[in-house]
Amino acid sequence: RSSDLALLEEEGLFSVFAVKNNRAVSRIVKPGIRNGKMVEILNGIAPGDSVVTRKAYSLTEGTAVVVK
Repeated sequence: RSSDLALLEEEGLFSVFAVKNNRAVSRIVKPGIRNGKMVEILNGIAPGDSVVTRKAYSLTEGTAVVVK
């Protein structure tokens, strides 16, 4: 599961920004059940992957991020 704020949609495709080597990496995902605050991610990221949950809409591929 991930924060609903992490999920981005463009032209019918859903994605999140995962964090790899302190950089934002876009990943296409398949969302599942939503409860208003959280969304189930059926595929596209692995359990334990860090995803950007704040201001994800303002990122681009490769943007430096700080994990808190």
